[in-house]
Amino acid sequence: MTASDTLSDSDLHRPMTTQEASDFLGVAVLTMEGWRRESRKKRRLFGPAWINLAVDDGKEIVRYRLVDLIAWLDSRRAAYAPARRPGRPRGSSKSETASAVDSTL
Repeated sequence: MTASDTLSDSDLHRPMTTQEASDFLGVAVLTMEGWRRESRKKRRLFGPAWINLAVDDGKEIVRYRLVDLIAWLDSRRAAYAPARRPGRPRGSSKSETASAVDSTL
């Protein structure tokens, strides 16, 4: 069961402010604004899709939809485990590794 299974269609498509969207994602408003800026500059989407309603006195009116935020999060899910850094064997602490090196000297 996903979040979209328990929410109504109107909840999923309700316009959200940048503040609401940033709260949902757990990132700063400035991060969301940076993603939009980079998306425009490089002509590819860096963050979640947004709706640009208008420009009012030089300030754009931007909204996000929950369905787009969820889709973006799903697209960012790692399908693999990050590579381990070479060095210490799994499960050993830094001090155990240092002791082992010292004992061989």
